[in-house]
Amino acid sequence: MEMRFHSFSRDTPGSPFIALKVLNQGRRPVVITNLIKVVEGREYSEIISEPESQGEIISINDLEDPLSYFADLFSMENTSKILKEAEYFEKFVVENGAVQDLVVELDSGEYRLPEKLLVQDIKGRKYKVRNSLDVLNEFKSLSSAC
Repeated sequence: MEMRFHSFSRDTPGSPFIALKVLNQGRRPVVITNLIKVVEGREYSEIISEPESQGEIISINDLEDPLSYFADLFSMENTSKILKEAEYFEKFVVENGAVQDLVVELDSGEYRLPEKLLVQDIKGRKYKVRNSLDVLNEFKSLSSAC
């Protein structure tokens, strides 16, 4: 599996962004489940993909069984990505300079940017993302300059 980051630089017009691309280079399918943000040696996990909206706004009061509805909506089938041989998945980790998409809230109530990012598969294996440290440091310098 290959993972890469891309981001704008100071010389490129537009808001900074970070995009993650995960490519399955193996012959067997792989199921990507989580994006892991590492801050001060601790891992903070989030689903790799938001579930697709049902197309209409639903009030919780209109649901017969809200718990079942949200369990289905946020099930692994709706929040994971299955990659067959040579398939890839791209995700904006940060879009249009929105630093809040990257920030982690610590138990102390402080907010921090991660030091590195990992991707986790359904078997619990974690994969380092090439260039993540460089791209995160570049993004930190760009966001502090804004």
